[in-house]
Amino acid sequence: GPGLRLSLQVRRDIVLGLVQFEMKASEVAVGVLDLQQRVLPACVHERRGGASDDMEGVRGWESPVMLIPLVQARPEGGVVAADQLNGAVAHVAVIFSLDVDPESVLAATVPTTLAKRFEEGVDGVMSWFNKQGGDIQDGGASCDAGG
Repeated sequence: GPGLRLSLQVRRDIVLGLVQFEMKASEVAVGVLDLQQRVLPACVHERRGGASDDMEGVRGWESPVMLIPLVQARPEGGVVAADQLNGAVAHVAVIFSLDVDPESVLAATVPTTLAKRFEEGVDGVMSWFNKQGGDIQDGGASCDAGG
């Protein structure tokens, strides 16, 4: 989907004197953040850097601090259902920063269906016919005025 998936992993190492064993990491919690619905709409335009008037700051868009709850992951790769868990096992605080307008990113990600494309095509054809009809009427009016 249109989200960002975060994974909290732990790894236990075993140290026996001078020998160290790195064990396989296991996922203990996961979280998802919807970029289209939550992150991009929350970004605001701001100017960073350049404290003096002669220095132009870097322009960008930044989100406020967002807390992402992480829920317990199952050992087989699934997620524990929310009703089986009393809230999140951890939270991650993140700030997103963009150097392009988030509105243009959102506009580029709008899904188009076959019906929508057909509608846009019909609108284009209708505009063409209306323009041709207008040209014919303009041409007809000039012929009547001359005759």
